[in-house]
Amino acid sequence: MATQILQTERFIAQKYFFRVQKWGWKVVGFWPGMDNIPSLRIGLAIGNSIEVLIYSVFQLMYCYESSHNLVFVLDALTPVLTQITTAMKVLIIVARREDLKFVLDYLKQSFYYDKSRESVKIHGRASIISFTFGLTLAVFANLTNLFFCLLPMVKDSYRLLMGIERSYDLPFKAVFPFNIFWSPLFEFIFVTSVYSGIMTATSIYSTDGLFLGICAHISSEFKIIGSRVSTLIEDEIGSHQSIEKFSKEQNDRLYKKLTAIIDDHSTVIDVCQKMSRCLSPNVLIHYFTSAVITCICCLMILLAEGAAKIIFVNYIIASTTQVFVYSISGNMLEDASTGIYFTAYDFPWYKCDERIRRTIQMIMIRSQRKTAIDVPFFEASLETFSAIIRTAGSYIALLNTFL
Repeated sequence: MATQILQTERFIAQKYFFRVQKWGWKVVGFWPGMDNIPSLRIGLAIGNSIEVLIYSVFQLMYCYESSHNLVFVLDALTPVLTQITTAMKVLIIVARREDLKFVLDYLKQSFYYDKSRESVKIHGRASIISFTFGLTLAVFANLTNLFFCLLPMVKDSYRLLMGIERSYDLPFKAVFPFNIFWSPLFEFIFVTSVYSGIMTATSIYSTDGLFLGICAHISSEFKIIGSRVSTLIEDEIGSHQSIEKFSKEQNDRLYKKLTAIIDDHSTVIDVCQKMSRCLSPNVLIHYFTSAVITCICCLMILLAEGAAKIIFVNYIIASTTQVFVYSISGNMLEDASTGIYFTAYDFPWYKCDERIRRTIQMIMIRSQRKTAIDVPFFEASLETFSAIIRTAGSYIALLNTFL
């Protein structure tokens, strides 16, 4: 059943190009790949992020006033850290939307119009990765937000039925410099809190899913380059295995095709570097906070009671999925870019003239140097993911001594 749903042929349709990410970005404000983005849509994205940051200030005030109780602080600190980092990631993408549009336009051009048999398979696999991880982020981010919002409503409904005084709980605990415990002000603050949660959940799979999708599709471009080299070996050389040296006409034909491959390889590397410059701040921000968030979620699963445990179970799944998305994206790029080296290594250069030997050597040298997402102190890779999980475990052991 799963293989039928995730058929490669299905996901090469144009509608699956960043499908989940487009859903989220249209709610946040705009899709970075749009032509002629209206100023109103840009303003909406900025306004939504500012609303989340403003509400986060009151959440931080709650943490400060509850500093005598570590459990209360941890309960409020988890969502506020996520909200602040997510809003910042959205603002960074808004600021760098033109460079991102260049990257997305390049990937869209290849996805829409490169219909060679091998390219279609590679694009389809990249689209599946982008869709499934984006959808996973969307499901768990929205489930977590739903539980945060439903829990206080269920509590208040129960108190109303039992004739008990309202508790006036908000989805995300916050302290305001004025009295909110009267209608309709409390209802307005409650809706504002819910809206902040919705925007955060949507921004999570919009920003993180965008990073994963771009990395998956750039990786597919590297794989297509490697596939073209393999095809060249099979088509141009495989049928002439008995020949010790190629003729001038054969060398000229090979050189022309290899030159085109090198040009495309250089373009993909440039696109990857531009993407890295645009989104490396998002990777840095997320890696700095992910260990703390994962640690707090684990502790709250142990400390929370009743339905609150469900919230943090979903939260830790969403949190670790986010970190894994950034890490696996870096690994995909590294493996795909260095994979060209091994394909070029199999090229029978000894049958060719000096031009082709130098050309093959150039391809190997360029692909030997891995294309990775480098940020200060980190590299987006599965090694970093495992280091973050280990660090979170150390934090848990330390904080557990204070509880």
